[in-house]
Amino acid sequence: MDQGQTFRAEPTCPTQPTVSGLHAATVTGRAGKWLFVDSGAQRAQRADSCLLEPETGDLVLVCDALPARASADGVSASMTVPYVLAVLSRAQNTTSTLTLPGGSALSTTDNALTIHAPRIAIDGGESITASAPQIDMYSLKTTVVSQHSHARIGVLDAGIGRLTLTAKSFVSNVGRLIQRIKDSARWIEGTDELRAGSASWRIQGHAHMHTRHTTLRSDEITRVDGSKIELG
Repeated sequence: MDQGQTFRAEPTCPTQPTVSGLHAATVTGRAGKWLFVDSGAQRAQRADSCLLEPETGDLVLVCDALPARASADGVSASMTVPYVLAVLSRAQNTTSTLTLPGGSALSTTDNALTIHAPRIAIDGGESITASAPQIDMYSLKTTVVSQHSHARIGVLDAGIGRLTLTAKSFVSNVGRLIQRIKDSARWIEGTDELRAGSASWRIQGHAHMHTRHTTLRSDEITRVDGSKIELG
């Protein structure tokens, strides 16, 4: 051997494990978490990576043998069961359900999107904008906390069983105000001042006014008219 000649071994790539047992199948039905397929496996579990919920008639990708989840019905952790890895094509596209880990899901039906979750939180770092021709909200209890609110409403129809309003300052600018009230009571600790171009009171029954001091003054005419007038 020539001492000046050296031998260099070429690096060899480690053998990569090959994935076997993958095949396409059609979902024929389901029972709980088990999906029935028209292949040798006959039934399979949906893998967590398959977020789209398989439906009957869908073409899915099935892996024949994977370690079973401990939560799988009727199996132990030492068993291997088939898993549906993905939905390849849908039998119908009118409805679909996207199942997320933790029990939340997104479902679409007739061009509508529904979010299913015990609690839903939306966190916007700068702003949240919602735009729609119609917005409906239903809740048993609603809490709104805001430092500054601005609302522009064309028409407001509100049916309220009980309304409690607490404010340090309340200012309203109304073009026309019409109120129909069955009973009304007001307690004013300070001053109650009315400024109007003209005022009219029509009371069907008895009107009673009691004050410690009363001053009635008019610039031109003061008229008192009644079938009987008592003074003193």
